Amino acid sequence: MILTRWAVPIHGVEPAHVTLEQLHAVASSWVDDSHWSESKPWAIRPLRTADGLAVLEVSTLNDAAAQRLQDSASPGRPVRFGNQHGVIVSRPCPITGTTVEQIRAHAPTDAWCVRFSTPTTFGNRNRFSPWPDPSTIVRSLQRRWNAICDRPDYAIRLEAAQCRAIWVTDLDGRNAILTLSGLTVSGYLGRVRYSCDDKTVAPGFGALLQFAEFAGLGRYTVRGLGVIALEQTWHTSHHR
Repeated sequence: MILTRWAVPIHGVEPAHVTLEQLHAVASSWVDDSHWSESKPWAIRPLRTADGLAVLEVSTLNDAAAQRLQDSASPGRPVRFGNQHGVIVSRPCPITGTTVEQIRAHAPTDAWCVRFSTPTTFGNRNRFSPWPDPSTIVRSLQRRWNAICDRPDYAIRLEAAQCRAIWVTDLDGRNAILTLSGLTVSGYLGRVRYSCDDKTVAPGFGALLQFAEFAGLGRYTVRGLGVIALEQTWHTSHHR
């Protein structure tokens, strides 16, 4: 199973005037084959500008979603974001990719620095929390990983008791409030460093974070929330 992040260039659209709801509507028309599915095999990032064009980045988490994107986001296809009308310039271009095998085979570590680039929120129904607690992260990501992964032998099952081996060592961020779909959403922006002192837990947590670089983290990842990136950090056993 291949995970890929694609860039779709669009002419005639100003990113600053595009809402997250409009982004979701466009991307879902390209790749969503099951509106009510809880584990979407895709995610998006907010529009950015490159060479005078708006660029929508879409992550596909399996081959079927990748094929739907390539079939739908064809050059010349009109795109509407609210009252803005644009057109797709060229076929989706892959930016980066990996496989579930590569993620699971990645060299183990005992510490991770995570940059939360867009507001990341957790919870259910109308309850939102910005706190990226390790156990919450594991619960959210492993449910999605196990639903999407096509290799049962690569399933990740970390119990709540095991998650106590993971803790926050450093924090540099803030709470971000936004309105989404008529709801007031509280999310986290900034950096968090996590450490783990259990060698049976660390590989699974690390794999889930690598997965989140494509899938996003927390709620509303198909609306541009939960965009994260792993950054270099020191090992738990090392001094700064």
